[in-house]
Amino acid sequence: MKTNLFFYFLIINIFLIQSIQNQQKSIKSLITSLETETSRSYSSLNEAWLWSLLDEFSGLGLFGWSVSIYEDVIVIGNLGGNQVFVYRYNGSNLIQEQILSESSSYFGYSVSIYEDVIVIGAYDTNKTFVYRYSGSNWNKEQILSELVPYFGCSVSIYEDVIVVGAYGGKQAFVYRYNGSNWNKEQILSVLVSYFGYSVSIYEDVIVVGAYSSAQVFVYRYNGSNWNQEQILSELVSYFGCSVSIYEDVIAIGAYGGKQAFVYRYSGSNWNKEQMLSESSSYFGYSVSVYKYVIVIGAYDLNQTFVYRYSGSNWNKEQMLSESTSYFGYSVSIYKKFIVIGTFGGNKAFVYEFNFNTQANILNCSSLFSSFDCYWNKIEFPSPLEYQINYGYDWIDIDSPILKDENVYYQQFNSSIYDNITGNEYYSIQIKVCDLSSMVCGESSSFINLTTKIDSVKDFLLSNPSNYSINIKWNYPNVRIDEGIAHVDHYNLSYFKQFEPDSISSISVDNSSLDCFLNNLECKTDYNISICGCRTQECEGDDKGEIIESSISIIFAEVTNLTCSISYSLDINCSWNQPINCSIPSYYNFSYQSISQNDSGNYQSTLSNQQFTAQIPNQEYQINISACNSNEKCGDIRTTSITTNNLPLAPTIYQINSKIEEIEINFTKLINANNYLLSIDNGTNWQKFTSLDLSGNEVIGIINGIAGNIEYNISIRGCSDLNCETLYLGEPSSIISTRLKLGNITSLNCYSLINGFVCTWDILNLSTGLKGYSFNYNSTSICLTNSLSPYYSISGLNEEYYYEISVYSSADPNCLFNEYSGIKSTISFTSSSFQCEPYQGNDNSTNTTSIVIGILVPIIAILTIIFGIILFKKKRKKQIIKEIIKEKELQTDLNF
Repeated sequence: MKTNLFFYFLIINIFLIQSIQNQQKSIKSLITSLETETSRSYSSLNEAWLWSLLDEFSGLGLFGWSVSIYEDVIVIGNLGGNQVFVYRYNGSNLIQEQILSESSSYFGYSVSIYEDVIVIGAYDTNKTFVYRYSGSNWNKEQILSELVPYFGCSVSIYEDVIVVGAYGGKQAFVYRYNGSNWNKEQILSVLVSYFGYSVSIYEDVIVVGAYSSAQVFVYRYNGSNWNQEQILSELVSYFGCSVSIYEDVIAIGAYGGKQAFVYRYSGSNWNKEQMLSESSSYFGYSVSVYKYVIVIGAYDLNQTFVYRYSGSNWNKEQMLSESTSYFGYSVSIYKKFIVIGTFGGNKAFVYEFNFNTQANILNCSSLFSSFDCYWNKIEFPSPLEYQINYGYDWIDIDSPILKDENVYYQQFNSSIYDNITGNEYYSIQIKVCDLSSMVCGESSSFINLTTKIDSVKDFLLSNPSNYSINIKWNYPNVRIDEGIAHVDHYNLSYFKQFEPDSISSISVDNSSLDCFLNNLECKTDYNISICGCRTQECEGDDKGEIIESSISIIFAEVTNLTCSISYSLDINCSWNQPINCSIPSYYNFSYQSISQNDSGNYQSTLSNQQFTAQIPNQEYQINISACNSNEKCGDIRTTSITTNNLPLAPTIYQINSKIEEIEINFTKLINANNYLLSIDNGTNWQKFTSLDLSGNEVIGIINGIAGNIEYNISIRGCSDLNCETLYLGEPSSIISTRLKLGNITSLNCYSLINGFVCTWDILNLSTGLKGYSFNYNSTSICLTNSLSPYYSISGLNEEYYYEISVYSSADPNCLFNEYSGIKSTISFTSSSFQCEPYQGNDNSTNTTSIVIGILVPIIAILTIIFGIILFKKKRKKQIIKEIIKEKELQTDLNF
């Protein structure tokens, strides 16, 4: 019963179709057209290329109702048997791979394939079936179903998106694969009859036909939704009965007007590019587009038309025709195959594009590690691609150059093409391919050649060292076998500039990548060239591409480079000029700290240079090279030196000279833990008697030193507390000072007969003493002949009161000045002793008186003499003690 209903529906459907085509056409005419045998036609623009029948398939029960192709797999719907046949092309034949079957009525009404997924519509049960290829079988993956009439009347798939039309509900359903399931993503719906009758998808664009209103709706996916982008409409009946999209082209059938329309996307709009029309009834009932080819079915006269895009127009390329009824009812194209269904004869036909065109190589020439070729240009309506094979595989020729209107040119080198090297033999062929069908014409005849050797890579002349050059290079672009270049040898030539007759050549083994040129002349420019060679003779085409450079032989290294450093981080360097060459114009001198925070550069005409380093306790690298007047410098001589971390020279702010003592104010140094003092021009250093480090400045005191002597004061810091020799800082500038003489002490005077004698002491007796100024009353006496601390006066006749003062003098004339000692003053009254003259009376009294008168002065004189002797002994002991003390002090100073 179900089968009877199916065929009843089919008869009604056929009747409706025929009545729409031409209500005046009789059934008899239709039968006559089906029974009439007509010859197969290949009406083509050019017999050099055409679509020819590859194979045909037969079946039962409306076999060929729907067709679809992707790569080498063809899907054909057999509506009457609820079956779908899958065929695979093995390179020479189409082999039936599998029959898919379901119990659902109208299974196979619509089909679509992409990669390893087939979608099959069965609209009578409102279902759509999804099959996936496992590598050996097509397995049912999922059934899509909606409670909408005619769900599955049209299907289309691209990548992970399926579109299913349901024109009974004026809808189209979009499903997306998430890796395990096909989930409904969106329902497209427009209140227009027959919306969803035809669907097609490519990338992010869906096209939905609604032929009853002569409209086609275009949707674009924005990443989350499918939004209506544009409505295409023409005043032609059945516009939208069939749709197909590929890249930026939409083909739309309108069989009511025997037309098909082509729209192209401009980047913002879909614009009508061309209207195609034929006199055949039902032209446009089915359409399929791929790249530059559109296939349009016109099944009423059993015809299918192929159009090709020329870059500006779509031109009819070929009309295909078979004697089977309804030929062209369904069509599908992919690359070089066209599949046409004809359910009236239960057949499907597969056509293959034949591109019987040959590109001819006009000439190929050997170049350095490359070659170039000229070949004839092929005239063809749509874009072509040229391919080349030079012994490995066919590869596309990238952007050939049109030398004139009939000839192409291209250079083939390793920068674009693989496996092209120098000194290699190549057999070259070229062929031309149709970019739409990807079918290529016959290969050209062979041209054989051997490429030349190109220049070596990374050619480098090192800075000349001691009048020799190290020359380095890398392999040219040739085959390398186990580290050896595919060349016979390298030829190296050199000569003095402006003296080409001085040329010399050497041969270098093919396994080497460097060599030395020795014993070159100083201050001479050389031209140096190198090339790889095919043969030992290295002439003509056997000589590789030459690469050359020049270099100046300047100077060898300077000699005897030495550097020293002072406390203030001043670095002094000296050197001798290079040997075996004239005096340089200047020396290039540079330095840099290891931390790279301190650097500098000088040009010196002398063989020495000084600079001040900025970083203590830091290693400095010093470079120097000799240069000529053209600023070409020779080999660099390098040395290094490490700056010290010793204290810098302090600054003396103030010196206060006192008796036996000097007080000095000077800079407190950051890295000094103690200080030393020199009073003799830095010859001897001693510690201070005392140091006051509490303030921002240092106050140092040294005492026990003599006056009226010039002292040359200098100070230096010590980085250690004990001031050992290795840790002594830089001395300060020398400042001179002089101390006062010592004061007079213990001044005493004694009366004598007709006079008196005075004795005294002096503090800190020193060699700076020039004399004593002895003063009594208004009389001043300069004592310079003897520096003994006493003085006697005689010849006074009576007692007298005296004011006596004495001071030490730094002046040989005993003048008082800033270095003189402080005066010592006493008051003194002298006593007068006078003996009575002898009267001649010889009595005891007189004699006693005379004796007493004589003895008293003698005793007084003896007393004075004895006192002087004792004083001198005492003074001698004092001087000896001072000498011993001075020697001890000298020992400390030497330390």
